[in-house]
Amino acid sequence: MGGVRGIGHIYISNSRQSARFDVRKLEDIINIIIPHFVKYPLQGCKKSDFQLWSQCVEIIANKEHISIEGMLRTKKLLV
Repeated sequence: MGGVRGIGHIYISNSRQSARFDVRKLEDIINIIIPHFVKYPLQGCKKSDFQLWSQCVEIIANKEHISIEGMLRTKKLLV
């Protein structure tokens, strides 16, 4: 199936009980997905999950994850 705004892909399970939206391009995550959830914040524990995930995306965007320090920083955020 087609993506939203030309980004990502929607996958629907055979049973039609669930669907998944995948966005893999870092540029789309930075320019579309993150700004959407900044404008329309998540609630509860999903909000803190989003904040941690956004920090990981920033580390990757800055190519800091390539160094040992960046990997450890990312791991610390996810543990």
